[in-house]
Parts: sequence; structure tokens; C-alpha cells
Amino acid sequence: MKTVHPTNPHPRCGAAAPPLQKAGSTTAPLTPSQVRIANRRLDIAHRFDALAKRFQANGCVLSRREAAREMRVPLTTLGTVLNLWLPNRDRNALVPATPPGRPPLPAPASYSDDVIVALQQLAVERGGPCRAGRAFAKDDRCPLGLSRYIQRHRDIPTRLKKLIAYRRAPRPVRWAGPFCKVEGFLQEQAA
Repeated sequence: MKTVHPTNPHPRCGAAAPPLQKAGSTTAPLTPSQVRIANRRLDIAHRFDALAKRFQANGCVLSRREAAREMRVPLTTLGTVLNLWLPNRDRNALVPATPPGRPPLPAPASYSDDVIVALQQLAVERGGPCRAGRAFAKDDRCPLGLSRYIQRHRDIPTRLKKLIAYRRAPRPVRWAGPFCKVEGFLQEQAA
């Protein structure tokens, strides 16, 4: 397998090719999966161009269905690549807008102290971090990503639970002769 240089991810593009960058994006670097998808799409686009030239040299017209069969690529994949590639043949157009998979949660250090204090207070008031998270998701102080996570999973992330450090108070125990009674549970006492 060919090794790919991070600044020039596609081996066919030559050393002068600029690095892949999503149009209009100046801050976020591409993830490895975005680079892999863009490289695969670029390879399909180059193979289609070569096939189209060969058909055109023979005086034939190449349909997408014939091209997909000849290239052994699914028709929908070829359609997606060509819809992105053909308007201006820009390789940056082949980069997916978002990486596949679940978007990562912000690191716990990125939450402000106000968010953590508010969650701690709600956890004490509501009786636990899960209920506190559901209430906090509806609050204006809750960051958008955290709010979406809580609404989807009906709980707060484990890393944030550890930051809240909420512990339930132990139930009081009463000694009643040889038996002990835990408050909140109904038990018959021995006569």
C-alpha cells in the first residue's frame, strides 16, 4: 500500500498539489476519515475521466450506468462523486462536509465553572445528576452540544458526572434491637 503524505494526500496529484481543505474552512483540519473519503472520491473521479476520454476517442458516448459497470463502482457512489466533481473539477469539493460517526463531545475542561456549579446545584435539588441534566438541558446557560446530547441520551456524559462529583447521602439507619431498620423501607419489627 502506498504511503500518503499528510500535506498531499493523493499520490496522483503530484508534489505541487495544495493540501485538501474544505472550501471556506480555515480553522478545522481534516480528520483521517475525511482525507480517506476524499482520496477515494478523487480516485473514482480520475478513473472516470480516463474512461470518458477512452470512450470519446472511440466516438462513443459514456453513460453513468456504463461507467459504473466498467469501473466496478456502485452507481450511487459514482453519481455522488460526479455531482461534486464535474461542475468545476475542484478536488476540495470531494471532501465530505462532516466526518462520519458521532461528533465528539467537548472536553470537560471546556465547560465553564458556571455550568458545573449550576449542574451541582441542580443535582442536589433534583436528587441526582441524571435529573439535573434533563432540567439543565432546557436552561439557557446550557451549551448547545451538551443540550443536544442530554436530550438524545436523557443523561449527562460520564466525564461530566465525575466533574459534578455528586454523591447521594447515605440513608439514616436506626437500630431496633437485634434488627436494623433503614429509613424508607418498610420492615416488620420482631415483637
